[in-house]
Amino acid sequence: MKRQVVHFFKGQPELLYKPPRLDSPKTPPKQKKGMSSLSRPLGRAFSTAATASTTITSDTASGTAKSLSYLIYKESNHKKLVKKFKNASVNEHFRTKVAIYKETIRRLSASRKFDYVEEILEDQKQYKDMSKEGFNARLISLYGSAGMFDHARKVFDEMSSRECARTVMSFNALLGACLSSKKFR
Repeated sequence: MKRQVVHFFKGQPELLYKPPRLDSPKTPPKQKKGMSSLSRPLGRAFSTAATASTTITSDTASGTAKSLSYLIYKESNHKKLVKKFKNASVNEHFRTKVAIYKETIRRLSASRKFDYVEEILEDQKQYKDMSKEGFNARLISLYGSAGMFDHARKVFDEMSSRECARTVMSFNALLGACLSSKKFR
């Protein structure tokens, strides 16, 4: 087989390039014996230990939020659900769980417990997250999914008093709330 010389840049040494053979099937590379076979299990053991210690510390940080969300999912009494949700909202990590918010509001609005929906979402206004536009947009869309467009509009209007910028994100959330609550003509 001939070797081809390829010049990549002027001033660079010549690099030899051997094109692959197309007529024979590829054979898997042979495994090396000796030290590398011993280092693989040791490498796995050390990498697993590092991963496990990292997982343990991250699990303990979010363990409370996971247990709180489990309690909320399991609760069937609406009044107790609201109480547990409000108590869990104190945890900052819990407030990042979008799915818990959506599911809780869906369950309450399906049961036509709109006063409980309002109680939960109004309780969220006491936290520092209300100065973030994303959190406000979430509340707006949650009110919309519950069919409470007037409350969603109120949250949108109050954003400027909380020193939170109203951009396309919050306006789109308001439009989505309008569509979800079927308040359009």
